[in-house]
Amino acid sequence: MKRSSIMMASLVGGITCMTAGAALYAADDAKGKAHGHEHGHEHKHAAAPAELTTGQGSMVFTWDQGLTAAFPEAAKPFEPKMHGGFNEDVATGILYTGIPGYGLCSISADLKTWTRLGDDDRLKANIHGIVVFRHEGATFLALAQQGNARILITDLTGKVLQDIKKPTGTEFDFARANEWYSQEKAHFSCTDVTYLDGKIYAVTGYSKGDFVLTLEEIEGVW
Repeated sequence: MKRSSIMMASLVGGITCMTAGAALYAADDAKGKAHGHEHGHEHKHAAAPAELTTGQGSMVFTWDQGLTAAFPEAAKPFEPKMHGGFNEDVATGILYTGIPGYGLCSISADLKTWTRLGDDDRLKANIHGIVVFRHEGATFLALAQQGNARILITDLTGKVLQDIKKPTGTEFDFARANEWYSQEKAHFSCTDVTYLDGKIYAVTGYSKGDFVLTLEEIEGVW
């Protein structure tokens, strides 16, 4: 992944209190100076201008107001609940992420255009982790929906191809994993996914069933 793209996308998607606060802080400061007074009676000096960069070394984050404004208007009511990751299709530079309540989205390589993908209601659930992967000549998305105890496999248009539920406890060569998933109360707490050499790797957390699981495709089914 391109670090700069991912970091910028994170800032575009994560216009939460930090970025919004920075803009309001700068606007409020400017307004106060324009009227010849400072806000707040306990401060002797005007507040410093809002910083648009933070971090150090190779981990410097930059807020771009224009890219923040590209966030889709219809998604803004759902923005406070954003909780998940971004992943890049390295072949195209397009980024993918999810907005709970709004859906699966792609972001153009220049980070200026957001597109909501698919019309399946399952895509509106929180996408805690996501990976773009190329398998057998085609490109897919795997979406880890921790709160819904499933992994969705989709194409790049958002069409759901498979809904992978909790393991049954008979699949693994590891007794502790089988013991956990054979319990009725066991939650498939899948928090993230990735892909390597023909396998999807799924990590789980927030539960005693804290495992790294693998999925293999057999005749089109993972």
